[in-house]
Amino acid sequence: MILVSLALCLATAVFLCAMAGSSVVSLYTGTAVLGFFISWQFGSAFSWVAKKRNITGRLSSIFFIGCGFGGLVTPPVSGFFFTRF
Repeated sequence: MILVSLALCLATAVFLCAMAGSSVVSLYTGTAVLGFFISWQFGSAFSWVAKKRNITGRLSSIFFIGCGFGGLVTPPVSGFFFTRF
């Protein structure tokens, strides 16, 4: 399921690169679809880890902290690269 989600995210990103500049509807639709497929990755990754290891409260909290940290760091870093280049 993770690979399917990644493939669909890639396809949606290509669609956004091709169509979002010319149509506002494509921009909003593509963004919504990309967000939907990205949301699959969290559940799929959590399920994959649960198959490999016993999920305890400590491991679950590390997983959630890591996801929150990624969500916190990604916007400033991407903004830095967009304004720099």
